[in-house]
Amino acid sequence: FAVAGKKLSMSIQTNGTTLDDELAKFLAYYGVTVGISVDGPAHLHDAARTFRSGAGSHELAVDAIERCKSLGIGVHIPVTIARHNVDHPEAVLSEIDRLRPGSHLLKPVLPEGEAGEDWQGQGISVEEYASFMARAVRRAAEIDLDLLDTTATKFLRRLVWDRRGWGDGCTSRQCSSGLLYTCDPAARGDRGEPGGPPDV
Repeated sequence: FAVAGKKLSMSIQTNGTTLDDELAKFLAYYGVTVGISVDGPAHLHDAARTFRSGAGSHELAVDAIERCKSLGIGVHIPVTIARHNVDHPEAVLSEIDRLRPGSHLLKPVLPEGEAGEDWQGQGISVEEYASFMARAVRRAAEIDLDLLDTTATKFLRRLVWDRRGWGDGCTSRQCSSGLLYTCDPAARGDRGEPGGPPDV
């Protein structure tokens, strides 16, 4: 429960396949943000996200997104980048552009669960993910910079010294090892004072 005077934010993550009108109204009433996984347009999404029957889940996921948006529910789309879509960043970004969630994240598949059991078939290399992200950033620059995912946005803001989210007086600092690092919130102490870089 929220402490008096504090705002409570709630969110859930789902594939969206069972998010019907009743559930959407319940989530809207309580102000819950909803994450719904979409891995690109139907032909890419359905290559990895199928029911036991073999039917794809893209149509149901998109219906759930539109249902939530129509009720004013904040929607976040995590996109898992794996073997089925790693070669198609432009198509993935076009689908994000079409769906226009409040936010999205292009995250690499992890070697856990079903992907871990079939890593040869589903896994991707660091180089493949980096190539995907580079092409996605270029595509976002061509279409609309709002299509940059949350990770790329934070990274690029730091590259151009955008101070949003930084405390007053933040600068670049040099530690005893000679490494240069930015004094962002992740490198701060408990009282918001400049801290050191992560162990290297």
